[in-house]
Amino acid sequence: MRGIHRKLRGTDPDTGETFRLDRSDLLLWVHCCEVESFLSTARRAGAPITAEDADRYLNEQVQVAEMVGIPARMVPASVEQMDRYFADVQPDLRLSEDARRGLRVLVIPPMAGKVRFLTPARPAWAGLAGMAFGLLPRWARRHYRLPGLPTTDLAATGAIRALRAALLALPDRWTGPPEVLAARSEMGRLAQLDGRVG
Repeated sequence: MRGIHRKLRGTDPDTGETFRLDRSDLLLWVHCCEVESFLSTARRAGAPITAEDADRYLNEQVQVAEMVGIPARMVPASVEQMDRYFADVQPDLRLSEDARRGLRVLVIPPMAGKVRFLTPARPAWAGLAGMAFGLLPRWARRHYRLPGLPTTDLAATGAIRALRAALLALPDRWTGPPEVLAARSEMGRLAQLDGRVG
């Protein structure tokens, strides 16, 4: 992954200056957005994550950040540090035309005519995109000029909880990538062996 970032360049829309995308501050932004969104979405979906669990998760992610080239001293290792990081960077953020275009593509992705008109793909995607944007922090939604109301939070939380409940109701063999299914199978096998030994 570090090799990919080294090859990529960005252009500052104000100055026209070209910069590398493997800068520590840019990698840190991506890292923090990713790990915070996993954590906050899991918690809002109803996963039983305590405050200690959340801090431990973020502390474990410091090692992941180091693997992509971010110095450990820069990486938030607790919920409090993560909240402080986002509060500190907000004044430097702005909504660029590239971000607006990205938002439009996410909300209304290009689809072949057959898919768009003959399947429920477009409304299903709109529902998922709406839920995803509702799961963003209020400050981020306001930055995109999307509703930042508490009712948006409630609706998104209700939707993600319902989705989690539906997924948990499915048989294990229907959920998860092959690696997860293999791990579940191995855990079951080990539990059976443990039961025979005990």
